[in-house]
Amino acid sequence: MGTGVTSPPATWLTAAVILVALVVGIGFVLQALRLARYGVGGFSGGSWVLLLIVIPTWFGYGIRHGDTGVVVANAILLLPTIAVVATWARRAGSVLGKPLVLLGLVSAPVAASMVLPLALVGTIALVVDTGTAWPQAVRAVRSPTVVGVSIPAWTFRASTLVLWTWYGLAAGLPLLAAASANKLIASLTIALSVALKRRREPPLIATPATA
Repeated sequence: MGTGVTSPPATWLTAAVILVALVVGIGFVLQALRLARYGVGGFSGGSWVLLLIVIPTWFGYGIRHGDTGVVVANAILLLPTIAVVATWARRAGSVLGKPLVLLGLVSAPVAASMVLPLALVGTIALVVDTGTAWPQAVRAVRSPTVVGVSIPAWTFRASTLVLWTWYGLAAGLPLLAAASANKLIASLTIALSVALKRRREPPLIATPATA
């Protein structure tokens, strides 16, 4: 890749990925509130730390490409992701909850994405992005119980990734398209695995109320 400047995708497609980012960001805020209220049991903090690294990386990648959709969408997701990681870290007693550490996690990927070769930035983002979805996919396939996994949530996630894959192709950003397609496959794997396991589970029997 050269300077990374490409023709912008259709305006409606840019608006769509920004709207999706707003919806996902609201979900992240709700996740942070849930962690604050109920604790971190069963929560995968490592995946969210990786997400906190990859979002600024894609943000810088979008700036280098001059792509409005990538820049705005990742800017929208950044603060809610910081909120989730900070809340998890405080509840878990991790040093990652310290403001300076969080600032470093965010600023270092942005700085690196501004100076490294653009192809390398996209490749790093692609590799790190893999770690945000596939660990959950592997758990969904291997775990004997999936009661805590939401099929609608992962189906919605897959639908947003279809849009992002399309956006990456339309914007001439093949690495973004590849990263989105990779997460799309992981999300569908999770949803399908959970759906199949739920079909094999015995139906829940209500316990009669006692007087």
